[in-house]
Amino acid sequence: MDISLADAFARSNNIVFAKLGTIYLGEAPIELTAKRMGFWKSPVKELESTPSTMLMPKDDFNLAELACGYNKETRMSPLHAAQIVTVVMNNGCMVTARLVRTQNGNVIKIPVMKKETAQNLSTMMERTVKSGTVAKSFRRISSDRVLKYLAIGAKSGSINGDQPKGKRNWFVGFAQNKDTGEGITIGCLLVLKDHFHIEADMLSRLVIRRYFSKDMNLAQVIHKHKRRTT
Repeated sequence: MDISLADAFARSNNIVFAKLGTIYLGEAPIELTAKRMGFWKSPVKELESTPSTMLMPKDDFNLAELACGYNKETRMSPLHAAQIVTVVMNNGCMVTARLVRTQNGNVIKIPVMKKETAQNLSTMMERTVKSGTVAKSFRRISSDRVLKYLAIGAKSGSINGDQPKGKRNWFVGFAQNKDTGEGITIGCLLVLKDHFHIEADMLSRLVIRRYFSKDMNLAQVIHKHKRRTT
């Protein structure tokens, strides 16, 4: 059965990405992209943060594991994951994470991806929310008085791991106000031995809603004004 790249991304079809890595890409482009995205160095300069690392393949099977991300040796912090997602909101530029006392100050943006590629990635991440692996947790957002104003994209997954031992449930994504352009990125990781009381995608939905609720009153005023003038 044929499947588009966007649907494979949204539904976490690992076989498609494993084949892309082994048949079309090879190790070198994946490693080069990982370096460009900040692997093997701390995502924050002001404090000690463990760098993300990548599986170094020894054979084609390892390469397939690397390409689809389904392995225990490729390791990434939620902070670095959230940093990488900034490329889809900044036309291919990745924002350098910093510790700040206020929201003022210069934002450092590093070009790491073509603008067109970033836009395509954004579209695939939005499809994941609408019809992919996180669709259940983000259903009915069009009728939510806060979330309906946002463009939301994501990627999620789960895998068993060690150090600490347990099941990893993760979410990485972005949310951006369609009118103002204000946005945030999120990296969320839960590690549990037994079962999850709440999963990473639902927790991230709550974080997104909480963050943008501060603008809810203004949004309601605008909406009421539009209704009066139509």
